[in-house]
Amino acid sequence: MKAENHELFVPQTLFDSRGEKEIEIECTLADYLPNISRILRVDAELLKDGIDITGERAEIRGQVVFYLLYESDYRGKLKSVSYSADYSQRFDLKGLGAEEVFATAEQRCAYVSCKTLNPRRFILKCRAETELCVRTMKPFKSVEINGGDGFFYQTKQVGVQVLKTPI
Repeated sequence: MKAENHELFVPQTLFDSRGEKEIEIECTLADYLPNISRILRVDAELLKDGIDITGERAEIRGQVVFYLLYESDYRGKLKSVSYSADYSQRFDLKGLGAEEVFATAEQRCAYVSCKTLNPRRFILKCRAETELCVRTMKPFKSVEINGGDGFFYQTKQVGVQVLKTPI
């Protein structure tokens, strides 16, 4: 058999960090919607648009969408509305080399709230938690054995103990 060295590329983590950002927007109901009598539920969703890495800085761009379910003052009917806002979060990447990198980010809303100012105006808040991971592909030397379809099998006898049935 003949052995050859080959390079495999294995991902290596260069930067892994978490960050939080408070997002707050002040909203007004549209003219065609009835006033708010009572807020029943508030929810938020983070939508990631992209990650830009320039030099020693990473910026995550995205959009937050708030969903509001409320009881109206018009016969107590349920109404729902949604509002969105753009946001960005920055991370400082210290000591990152000039090699080619790729990044992944996981986001979630840890806290969502709504404060009514009057029956038509309110403030929506959420805390966005982001985990950013920047990786690069590093070469790793491995041995490939030619012959035997590129695999090396080690054969070794394994003894088996057989239990005898009682008489």
